[in-house]
Amino acid sequence: MTQVKNILLFCIFFFGAFGAVHAQVSGSFTVNGDLTKYYPVTFNDSIAWFNNIATQLEIGRSSLHNDSTYRGSIIAKFSFHTTQWGNGSNFIDADIKQTTTVNPKLIAGWRDASILNGSYRVIIWLRGRTSYSYRSNYPVNPVVYDGIQNPLPFQEVGGPAHSYKTTVDSTVNNYGMSYGNTAYFNGTGNNYFAGKIGISTTNPIFSLQSASYNNTGAASSFLWGQYYGTAVGVPGTSSSYYAFHVISNVNQNAAGLTGGAKSLFFVRPDGNIGIGTTTPQAKLAVNGDIFAQKIKVTQTGWPDYIFGEDYALPSLAVVEKYINEHKHLPDIPAASAVEKDGLDVGDMNKKLLQKVEELTLYIISLNKKNEALEQRLSELELQTSKK
Repeated sequence: MTQVKNILLFCIFFFGAFGAVHAQVSGSFTVNGDLTKYYPVTFNDSIAWFNNIATQLEIGRSSLHNDSTYRGSIIAKFSFHTTQWGNGSNFIDADIKQTTTVNPKLIAGWRDASILNGSYRVIIWLRGRTSYSYRSNYPVNPVVYDGIQNPLPFQEVGGPAHSYKTTVDSTVNNYGMSYGNTAYFNGTGNNYFAGKIGISTTNPIFSLQSASYNNTGAASSFLWGQYYGTAVGVPGTSSSYYAFHVISNVNQNAAGLTGGAKSLFFVRPDGNIGIGTTTPQAKLAVNGDIFAQKIKVTQTGWPDYIFGEDYALPSLAVVEKYINEHKHLPDIPAASAVEKDGLDVGDMNKKLLQKVEELTLYIISLNKKNEALEQRLSELELQTSKK
């Protein structure tokens, strides 16, 4: 009878303990210290770790005025699995919802504290002079390092020492999900994002804002659609860099297809723009034909000085000699020079107008001589008729 009783007591103890281990755990703690600082609080992952699941931890403050008026409210959910000497399935994810009217916020960051040890612990930095409630799927045994309950810094075994923070980590989303791994959305339906979206920036001021720092040639962003792509780069000192580039005959990775990538529109960091070329040597360089209804060139030094009284109009004999020697007009570039260096349209228009104005002066001079000859001929004819 005694043996049966002992077995019964053992079963009650075993199943009671087993049930207690798997029951949700709740409690509360207070972080002391300074209201403007965030102190490390460690949480244990060991029981969930050995049960091959993640620890689910909720940290909350429902009342905005708990501890003091407008101290802040938050409902945060953490899901984590520690590294434990390098096991590869580790992660820390957070979903934070908190009041937007209180500064500073309540959570400043988190870290796996078991990268080089077997502590089964993560660190969450929580604001000082504030009390928190928590609930978890397994016992997490929170330990506060605020310099009062436990000394600062908290020394991670085999790793760095951790003290309080004064600013919130850039990886913390205070109003939603902070996901520690990559994300794939494989559904074929529409996805909707309200507000502003930031890529590599936590404070976007545009509907979509992407930032790439220390970029050395690769595009900071790339938009692609069936053979065509638009790349946005970061300006640098090299002329091979670009601020904006539209290319064709490329795949989704911006790699050229058969025949190579073709540049359609290229904006260099120095402001030079190339159409059909990636080496524009002027503010606008076009490798191809240009069709336009109207082109306006602003140019100084228009050759009205040709009609000035002090302009020395070269004689036709001098012009003829120059043409015979050089095979082109004075002040007009030779064909070989144009083929080599191109042509300045505005400058050439000035030179052509200069020649037109010189021709006008020649014609006026010849016309005067012709009129004088006609007058003399008329006088001779009149004298002849009187004889």
